[in-house]
Amino acid sequence: MFGSSIYVKTNPALTGGSPQHQAEAFWLAERRKRLHWRAGLAAVALIAGSWLVSPVFGLALALAVAAGHTLYHWRRRAASRTWRRGSHGERETARILRWALPRARYRVLRSRRLPGEEETYNLVVGPGGLWVVDSKAWHPEARVAEYAGRLFVEERPATALVDKLSDTASTISHMISRELGRPVDAVLLIAVHGGSLPRGGRITAEGVTLLRPLRVPSWIKSHPVAEHSPAEVEEIARVAARLLPPAPYR
Repeated sequence: MFGSSIYVKTNPALTGGSPQHQAEAFWLAERRKRLHWRAGLAAVALIAGSWLVSPVFGLALALAVAAGHTLYHWRRRAASRTWRRGSHGERETARILRWALPRARYRVLRSRRLPGEEETYNLVVGPGGLWVVDSKAWHPEARVAEYAGRLFVEERPATALVDKLSDTASTISHMISRELGRPVDAVLLIAVHGGSLPRGGRITAEGVTLLRPLRVPSWIKSHPVAEHSPAEVEEIARVAARLLPPAPYR
């Protein structure tokens, strides 16, 4: 394609016709309507506040309403940022893990993958176990729910997704256990960027926990699945780093 870089792979999420591109076009097209609504709500607040209390109160109320309207749309926009960029959110999740987990006790291995595969995962090794943290970015309005023990995304079963990720965690567990000569279980977590999760920002279905990225560190610290000494944490992290190569920088 003329004008594209030969060094950077084209991201289909940012090209015409993709859901992300359509969402971006819709956001820009609706800008004037948002501004009209903001001005109209502020005007109503100004008139009502001035009539009921005082002109100063009316002005303050109008500013508050305009700010609230701006914040509401900004939060909706921010919630879709990762999805709009065509990213799975792995980098954002890694930054949260490294910032929130004490480095003296936890080791975070960013962007690791099974040999020969493209999918990447963040690994966390700590005194409470080994976690494989996958990241998924869905449209903010994509409903993520559990029904009868099964996971659904946008009302479609996600069993195939869960099975694939669970197999990956099992393979990682088997590789590390075989290398160390003792069992080391790997627990799968899914960090959800965007999407519409139930109240509380967490869901458990088909044996897998899905939660907001900011909640992943506290979940790891409060839900231990094993007991590892500091020496064992270092040993597991060292073996995992050798067996699971990091993804090349993109």
